[in-house]
Amino acid sequence: MKVLRQGPDGTEKVITTTVVPRWSKDADKVMIGVSIELDLEHAVVADTVVGEDSLEKLAIPRGAVITAVDSVRVSNFYDIAREIGRSTSERVSIEYRLDEQIAGDVMLNVERPGDLAVVKTTYAELVPFKPLQRLYKADGPIGAIVMGYNKTIMYIVRAYVTLQRFVGGGISAKNFMGPIGIIDISYKTLKYYPLIDYIYLLGLISAFIAVFNFLPILPFDGGHIVFLLVEKIKGSPVNERIQGAIAYAGLVLVVGFALYVTFNDIVRSFFS
Repeated sequence: MKVLRQGPDGTEKVITTTVVPRWSKDADKVMIGVSIELDLEHAVVADTVVGEDSLEKLAIPRGAVITAVDSVRVSNFYDIAREIGRSTSERVSIEYRLDEQIAGDVMLNVERPGDLAVVKTTYAELVPFKPLQRLYKADGPIGAIVMGYNKTIMYIVRAYVTLQRFVGGGISAKNFMGPIGIIDISYKTLKYYPLIDYIYLLGLISAFIAVFNFLPILPFDGGHIVFLLVEKIKGSPVNERIQGAIAYAGLVLVVGFALYVTFNDIVRSFFS
């Protein structure tokens, strides 16, 4: 991308820059892209267009620099807006220079609804970036098994990282889905995406269910494993009353979380 940039000594030159992906720790993702903004620090005209209310297109060449407004020197678009706002005439003279040989001036018709001058930025066109897609293809059955194993490990690690961030407050409970949310996203995936994406989604859901099942609380299997380990170390079973109290507490926690997630699913699926 070629850009006009001002150096430390104040001189301006056109340079070519390359956009590369960067890891954002705060956003927890890799980002690539550019941010396009209106340059208000220079009075360079990229182009002139027909304005609102049929204001005519000014005959200023592309790339010309506006040098004066009603004979008052200007160096940026803030100066231009200020001088146009100060003028009491309905026609304002705009002087420009393209190079040493080409210079001139045009007359701008100014409609004054009041003493308010509004400057805003707009995009002429959206840059048509396409989603990044990668094709993963195994060389054979053994390679497919290895690839599936690696993907499963990735799903499981992703599930544990999600739970870790949830416990640490980095992820809201509103981002979780229950049965209704899973049905909704499954329907949309089958409707709008290829079948392979739905299989990918099933693998992700299965990994998350497995991770939840191994949480060290009752009534999940992970809770039973914890009690078995305690019994193995202690040499005797845990007191039944303690087991019952922990089981009821875990059940209340799980059911409450399930109801909360289901409520969010209904709101997200039918009312958002």
